[in-house]
Amino acid sequence: MIKRMIKRGRPRLLYDMVRQHPQFLKMAMRIAWRNATNLIDYNFMNGQSFQPKAVTVRISGQCNLHCQMCNYRHLGFFDTTQMLPVAIFEKVIDEVYPHKLHISLTGGEPLLHPDIVECVRYAKERGLSCSLVTNGWSLARYAEGIVGAGVDILTVSIDGPEEMHDEIRGRKSLYRRIMEGVREVNKFKKRPLLFFSTTIQADNHAHLEMVVDDAIKAGIDGVSIQHLQTRTPDRTSLHNQMSPEFQVRDGWIDESLLRVDTTVLQGVLKRAEEKGLFVNVFPVLSPQDMSTWYTDPIQLISAHRIKCPWVMANVFHDGTMRMCDDIILGDLKEDGFWEIWNGEKMMDFRRTVKKSKTFPICATCCSLYRSNTI
Repeated sequence: MIKRMIKRGRPRLLYDMVRQHPQFLKMAMRIAWRNATNLIDYNFMNGQSFQPKAVTVRISGQCNLHCQMCNYRHLGFFDTTQMLPVAIFEKVIDEVYPHKLHISLTGGEPLLHPDIVECVRYAKERGLSCSLVTNGWSLARYAEGIVGAGVDILTVSIDGPEEMHDEIRGRKSLYRRIMEGVREVNKFKKRPLLFFSTTIQADNHAHLEMVVDDAIKAGIDGVSIQHLQTRTPDRTSLHNQMSPEFQVRDGWIDESLLRVDTTVLQGVLKRAEEKGLFVNVFPVLSPQDMSTWYTDPIQLISAHRIKCPWVMANVFHDGTMRMCDDIILGDLKEDGFWEIWNGEKMMDFRRTVKKSKTFPICATCCSLYRSNTI
């Protein structure tokens, strides 16, 4: 992210962000260092790994929306009864805080967790940077709590202008409630970095610059625009044939979501980036690769080394640690974080990934394309 700010000629924005949020620079430097050292454990440690650069905690198994593009809902990941026990969360924090790892809180919808404010506070009291991604429905209610607890980065999902966003997310008045929540967050002099996150799809791809306009009016620090992640039935079937020891559940996709005119999209993204606000398009794709993403993304895998099992740790709401969402590599109710991180299952998974070079389900997974970001 920092390199992109400099490259796009926005050092003043970077300066202001670091001046107001010095923890941002420290966090980014630690993550960049871990990305650089990944070549050592990937090449020479036979499946073992140094510490990850971040821990993603899917703290809630619930969500209160019905987003039309949500893989998690359509693939059956949501559990309407289960939240990560606070004791497990605190156990993870107690184990990782000496390494100053970044904690990313997501879900489901993390603001549905009854102890979300206490969890943020617990991580911050141990000196960790912490981000939270929310759909914004309950943001106004929790704004004072999470800001007071010290969350460093707050990301709110916005997929278009008001009527379009509410339609995509499946809930009326959602956009209005999001903006109420943003206003509440902005009342605090010492507030987190505040971002909008947008997924590109057929319904909204010609209107993305309007999201940037709304972000500027709302006092948002930046907008992340992301190509839609998909896990299609053909890719999951191929994955399960190639790697039967690491099975994943059947895929899903609504093909209508991918009817994106990439020529129109390129123009919209260019105009969005010229609005004077920091806009991060992820992943960065050439015009040809952008077209391939929406037609045959498996062609893009060979140009990227899969390194996520070495640098990313994922804790799920049921207390398991997983890769590729389905592949359970340990249970925190039974073992410690570091026991699982370099346990035999995890090491075997890394060796398999390194040997195979690719999994078909990686084609549009954001972890494959992430380099110096969280």
